[in-house]
Amino acid sequence: MKTKTFKNEIVACAVALVGCVGIVGCQTNETGGASVAAEESADEAVVKGTIVSNVVEWLKPYQMKIPFVVENEGKDVYIRGMAGLFPSIYSKYDIVIHLNAERQEAYCYGYLPAKVSEDKRATMVEVLFRADCTYGVSPATLVLTDDGTVRCQAWCPFSCLEASPEKAMPMLVGSVMEKLFACSQVVGRVILDAEGPYLINTVNFVKREAADNKADTEAVLKSCFSDGEYELVADADDWLVKRFGGDDVSTGFIRSMLSGVKRDVGGAFDDLHYTLVVKDGIACNVCMFPIEIPKDKLFPVATAAMRLNQSLKYCLFTVDFENGRLWSCYSIPVSALIGGTDQEKTNFNRLAVKVFAAIEIARHSEMFSLIVRGVAE
Repeated sequence: MKTKTFKNEIVACAVALVGCVGIVGCQTNETGGASVAAEESADEAVVKGTIVSNVVEWLKPYQMKIPFVVENEGKDVYIRGMAGLFPSIYSKYDIVIHLNAERQEAYCYGYLPAKVSEDKRATMVEVLFRADCTYGVSPATLVLTDDGTVRCQAWCPFSCLEASPEKAMPMLVGSVMEKLFACSQVVGRVILDAEGPYLINTVNFVKREAADNKADTEAVLKSCFSDGEYELVADADDWLVKRFGGDDVSTGFIRSMLSGVKRDVGGAFDDLHYTLVVKDGIACNVCMFPIEIPKDKLFPVATAAMRLNQSLKYCLFTVDFENGRLWSCYSIPVSALIGGTDQEKTNFNRLAVKVFAAIEIARHSEMFSLIVRGVAE
């Protein structure tokens, strides 16, 4: 299998990524005042107009009696409210949707109405990571904060909300509500000191358009990879296929590798392997930390990973307590990789889905390596 370096990936997209001067973010080059003003005007129109309307309209069937409130703060819009009533130990959740026009990204945060005490933090960290693993591939991730709040979060590009809100909203908000619902029972059991087992079942109560996993996998291969740069994984005994494939044999697993990581962006490892899991209209990059975590280091590694997750909007970390694996996960709608009228954004998304998860592994690989070696906690 041929491999790509970070440098090669960037060069391949350089022409399309006008104004992008790095692989971890897109920064605008200096331009004339008129063009900047036009760009700002377009940004404000986006957050004040179509996208906000699409989000608010989609939320109506799930909201409580009080409608969601829209707060406009310049290029940032916050849509806040409460979703419910769900037949669960926690029947309603606070939902915050942040529309960031500067980054052209939308983030959704859902919060359980409960606090985890300090003495239950270690147990909750393990339970939430086990829940994420058991739940399977999802654009939403569970996070425990230092103040004891349990939240679930997801993101998606503006382009998806604008072009296909009926596809994007189930990923952005629906996945958060469903995962909170599925995991609220185990969170409650931990808080109430109830004994396990802490069982998690995937739920689907948000209406979605049917996805063709095989067609989506072919589309991702065609748009994001060159010949020989990948291999398709279909081995039922492969741990990642077991973890994320479930009973759906049509799920796509595209495995590849980036080389020159240490040289180009730093970190402890020069080669990083990753797998794109293509399922339900989502392409999810699972990039592995190359060292298996010893059992006696699982808790300190998981604690460090959860603390990092508090400050991340995507590329969050997951620890698998069953097999000692650590990975970073980046999810994006397949539609963001294959369509749209803005080719620059599409090409940027194609780059992001291949390298962003690896960037987070590289950024924190030395810290995790020190924890594994017992040098740091």
